[in-house]
Amino acid sequence: MSHESAQRERVHRLYKELQPQLVRILASNLQAPDWVIDDACQTAWGSLLLRGPRLAAGGELAWLSTTAM
Repeated sequence: MSHESAQRERVHRLYKELQPQLVRILASNLQAPDWVIDDACQTAWGSLLLRGPRLAAGGELAWLSTTAM
């Protein structure tokens, strides 16, 4: 498996695992409409794609939450 394929698989796995939690965190902290929460989540995920391997494993949810808010 190439490095790029491994990175894609990692992000796919993280998205499935962390997206529901990220939405709940933002919904409880932002008190914003669903579309704003969705937009904030996607912005954070896009930033994660750019940051990629430089982000320590295990800290993704905290990083995504902070970035989205």
